[in-house]
Amino acid sequence: MKLIIIAFLYFAIMYLYRKKVTPYAYFLIVFIVMAFQSNVTGDFYSYAESFYKYNVFRVNFNDNEVGWYCLNRLFGFSNFFVFYFFVALFEFYVLSKFTKKYVPKVLWILPAVLFFFDMNMMFFQMKGLRQALAIELGVLAIYTIGRGVSLKNIILSMGISALAFLMHQTGLVVFAYVLFYIIFEKLRLLYFNIKIGAYLLSIAAVVLFYSLYVSKIYLVETIQPILLQLDLGGLEGYFGDLGEASYNILIDVVKGYFVFYIAYSLKYTYGMQRYITMLCLIGAFLDMFLFGMGNLYRVPLFLTIYGIFVYPNVVNILWHNRKRVEALAFLVLSIAYAVRTFVAISMRGNPDMLDTYQFSFGL
Repeated sequence: MKLIIIAFLYFAIMYLYRKKVTPYAYFLIVFIVMAFQSNVTGDFYSYAESFYKYNVFRVNFNDNEVGWYCLNRLFGFSNFFVFYFFVALFEFYVLSKFTKKYVPKVLWILPAVLFFFDMNMMFFQMKGLRQALAIELGVLAIYTIGRGVSLKNIILSMGISALAFLMHQTGLVVFAYVLFYIIFEKLRLLYFNIKIGAYLLSIAAVVLFYSLYVSKIYLVETIQPILLQLDLGGLEGYFGDLGEASYNILIDVVKGYFVFYIAYSLKYTYGMQRYITMLCLIGAFLDMFLFGMGNLYRVPLFLTIYGIFVYPNVVNILWHNRKRVEALAFLVLSIAYAVRTFVAISMRGNPDMLDTYQFSFGL
């Protein structure tokens, strides 16, 4: 509850001075909460234990994700909280930088608000440290290739993608979407005019969304045996979680609403804006389809992160198309949905959640 009050006060003050502040100011509260966290048990302290094992006891690392191990050893001169401070600082920098380039100035506040409150954003990244770093490396890779598909940027973005994979195996997703962007850009597939109406495109997306929703158990039973027979260097083990498919009707009704307007905005976007909108849309589909499927549910997080940048653009497009009521409704519902998930993890009396949160400096 403490974090909710602090966040609302902070964002209210920032909004009052919105003409003077930058995305870095909006995301500052995110950085402070993440970098100075304590008293929230779970994976965060498991990573702390691993840090000291690697650097104090010289425990051998026998995992494929060697990037995280090397990063821990690089900070062996300090302690875990210093190490995580710089990890959080990097993530803060990437999110702020991407917001500044791809979000309309009048809505710079929205990505920070959505990231702070959505439980699959800040809260998850406070616990899943390796994947969180891989996700933000993915955002940096897309930012880099978005500056232009030159040989230099291709090498840099692919190098960053490799780092994401070395931090967490699911970072393989980053390679895929960076490669597809290069192909789409070279073929100019992100610049053609979409001939069908925006609402028709939205209806088609929602029909497909709910068709997959009602048939996902059947699809899982059909494809899981095939996927488990693949040899993907250990990654095929993720497909074992397909059998845990489940439904959340309330959540997916709201997500269907978001899918409708994300698809609507595709007609009015070009270049990188269209591409991250596509990633966000695909992420929404995967988020629905993989709900409840253990570690597989982590994969869409590499795509749903772009929602914090796409949603402001949806609001902006609706507003400039003179659909003011729809723009305001989308804005309010996106914030309300994120806040609702945050409230759920802040008032449960569970030390793994956020109601026991304490700042490491004592507040």
